[in-house]
Amino acid sequence: MLKDVAFWAASRVECITMALQTITPKHRYLRRISIFVADYSIFVNIGGDVGQIAGDQTLRQWLELDRLLARLWESHSIRPRIKYNVCPGQEKAVIDSVARCLLPETTGRGIIDLVGIQ
Repeated sequence: MLKDVAFWAASRVECITMALQTITPKHRYLRRISIFVADYSIFVNIGGDVGQIAGDQTLRQWLELDRLLARLWESHSIRPRIKYNVCPGQEKAVIDSVARCLLPETTGRGIIDLVGIQ
């Protein structure tokens, strides 16, 4: 019985999205999806200026994952969690800003947990 799934985010998140698309109503015990982002630069991977990434493939992949995570919340009550390494001098406000850009639906609805790990 599958209860928790965890993924390591690589330079492309499309593999995570593809795997999560296989979740069906039969997975009724699944309650937690965790995505570990070991390298902050992979999480951002957008060159710093949010205004410059509108057509970027990385952004599209994160937005697709965001929509899927929101649907899984609605259909299965699965609360996703993004875990990231905290770098020295890194401000939580920067992470929150990037997360709002890459995951606007789940962050906007407050259905995702952003967890800094050391």
